[in-house]
Amino acid sequence: HQFLINDEYKRFCDEHGYDYKHTYKEQKSGVNADRAEFQQMLNDAGIKVEQGDGEKNFNYTLLKKKPKFNLIIVKDVARFARNVSDVARLTNLLRVEEVYVLFETQGICTKKDDYEMVLTMYGMLAEAESRANSKRQKFAMAYRIKNKIYTGNALPYGYERNEQNDIVINDAKAEIVRYIFERGKHLGSRKIASELNEKGWKTETGIDWGASQVHQILEKKAYYGNPEINKYATAQLNAKTQRVKGNEVETEGQLPMI
Repeated sequence: HQFLINDEYKRFCDEHGYDYKHTYKEQKSGVNADRAEFQQMLNDAGIKVEQGDGEKNFNYTLLKKKPKFNLIIVKDVARFARNVSDVARLTNLLRVEEVYVLFETQGICTKKDDYEMVLTMYGMLAEAESRANSKRQKFAMAYRIKNKIYTGNALPYGYERNEQNDIVINDAKAEIVRYIFERGKHLGSRKIASELNEKGWKTETGIDWGASQVHQILEKKAYYGNPEINKYATAQLNAKTQRVKGNEVETEGQLPMI
């Protein structure tokens, strides 16, 4: 999910007589403007991006500065934006700054006066694709929850997969987890961490225990068999990607109880 990689981008510019300036590599999809590199590109093109009402709504205004370039080459409309309204607003604002967008896959350039109708059609297709993907992901998640299939990424400390790829309890690590919960009835996380280190017990990564690692284990509902999903999400705040509280969902019976 990125614009052309450096070498490919430079080669493309050379072949078409463009003066290469910079590559903005974006890892996120084009669902909204919550993308650091995308926002930086717009800023360099003379457009300011601000958070609007709601985490997925953004406002775009012109900056009083000269753009650093006059052409943006994007691999596909869907990489630029998957919202018809955003595609139209941004391309129109960029044209005011005399910055044009060339969508390589579709062969559309916003410098031409007749680009809007064709671009709107592709924008609608990208938006429909985004909605379909979202529905598929929600359906898959609902199926996994209903059938008690583990929906997390890395397994919590104390669990592992056997040769059949089933999730099982790691007895040695489970002993440490039980010790933490038992001591947690009377002691704080810092003191428990100290005791674990005195016993020579290590974390998943093989380092000494700290209060934060102990606290995370004490807070995990996974050890009761009910791991949480969507506990945290990422958001673009003040031009930085930050971890924020998500729409937490507690599942049931996805893990054996320790």
